[in-house]
Amino acid sequence: MLEFPHSLLREAVTDRPRLVGAARTGGRSASGVITMSRTDGGGLWAYGLQSIAVTTADHVLQFELITTLMAEGTRPIIVPICDKRHFPAPIVDGEPVYSLDLVPHSDGSPFSDSSLYAHKVVLAWLSVPAALRATTITIGIETMGTLRGGELFSIDHQTLGWRFYRVVGVVSQTATTATIRIEPPLREATAANALLEFDYPRCVMQLAEPVSLQLQLRRFGRPSVSFIESFLPLD
Repeated sequence: MLEFPHSLLREAVTDRPRLVGAARTGGRSASGVITMSRTDGGGLWAYGLQSIAVTTADHVLQFELITTLMAEGTRPIIVPICDKRHFPAPIVDGEPVYSLDLVPHSDGSPFSDSSLYAHKVVLAWLSVPAALRATTITIGIETMGTLRGGELFSIDHQTLGWRFYRVVGVVSQTATTATIRIEPPLREATAANALLEFDYPRCVMQLAEPVSLQLQLRRFGRPSVSFIESFLPLD
């Protein structure tokens, strides 16, 4: 499946992933209170990359290719976000750990393309199965800092693929387990041991509006891209 290139995640401004949806008002009561209710099942994720630095010929070609393949929003794409400043970094020797060294095979050799193994900094998983539309989940922890609420993570669901979730409450947390409240409600029933991705959350999305690339001196550009969560059939 398509994934937005990491080499183009060079935006000057990032719209924080946010849930957008519909609300219905019951009108104003005699005491002046206006009652509101959600009618969208939890909303859809919206996310934008503003003023992406397109500065080389490779960047231009990558941007043109990926926007063409997205077919003006008719083809879904996995959109990642790197936000180590706000993820629950584990504390080692009194300092937060944001990344781990890459390592080779056990014999000291890299992969054929010279790349190395990457370690997840935060390692957590569902410790018990979670039902469709669950808003509270219990997770197992190997490495993770203290959750405060507001953290973004994702789950790679068996049918719907990658989906964003946000921690909206911490019921309890120990060194090895936590019970947390999440939004939106779980998109798909999920088995125990499913991993929670805090290091590089990602979500299946589609273009929210058409994209164009304007170049200065035919060389440099600062395009912006807006996405909305997608439920189109996956590739």
